[in-house]
Amino acid sequence: MTKKKHKRKVSRVLIFTSDAVDANERQLKLHPLVCNILIIIFCVVVGSLIGYFMNESKVWAQVQDVYAKQNKTIADLQDVNEDLNLQIESLNEKLAVLSDTVNKQTQDAQALREQLEEQTTPTGFPLTGTSSNVQDFTEEEPICVWEAEENITVVATATGTVLAVENDVVYGYKVTVDHGNGYQTIYRNKGEVKVKEGDSVARGTTLFIIGSDNRTLGYQIMKDGIYINPMDVLSVSG
Repeated sequence: MTKKKHKRKVSRVLIFTSDAVDANERQLKLHPLVCNILIIIFCVVVGSLIGYFMNESKVWAQVQDVYAKQNKTIADLQDVNEDLNLQIESLNEKLAVLSDTVNKQTQDAQALREQLEEQTTPTGFPLTGTSSNVQDFTEEEPICVWEAEENITVVATATGTVLAVENDVVYGYKVTVDHGNGYQTIYRNKGEVKVKEGDSVARGTTLFIIGSDNRTLGYQIMKDGIYINPMDVLSVSG
């Protein structure tokens, strides 16, 4: 008969000692199963620690990458903000210049309107020289009549357009000027008419030349189709 072989029991012994001279050694016998379990636990712990630190390094690298991207984004936004501030400053300067230009143009336009209104309001005197024997008829169709000296001229009292040149039974000729603002002026004289229908005239444009046979001038003003006393308008001009 064959004898059965018995496995030899193996024991693990942990020895605890110190480097002191009088130190005693201590021995701790461990069962092989316990020893294996301890080794497994140690390996698991070490592996876990290694995995943890490796994972932590990856996480930290990711965090650093996120921080770096955020810092770059912030820097880019700051650059954009600076560019926008420069653009805003430039636009404000342009706006100020444009505002000044608009204000100046508005003032110029207002001045032109006032000048145009002044030029088209018949406040001027219809003769370039002295006159006498002024007659002021304030009836249904008021008319001022002057006896003028020779060699002076009858002139338009405001800027406008010659509306009509007609014959006049009493005065010879009748020139009507429309000033485009509701005013019309009428000049009656026997002299040679120096303008024609449709002509543009400025204040002071010659309409007649006074001679020895046409010294009398009849002058009328209409406002919105109604005759008014010319002296009322002339008095406005001072």
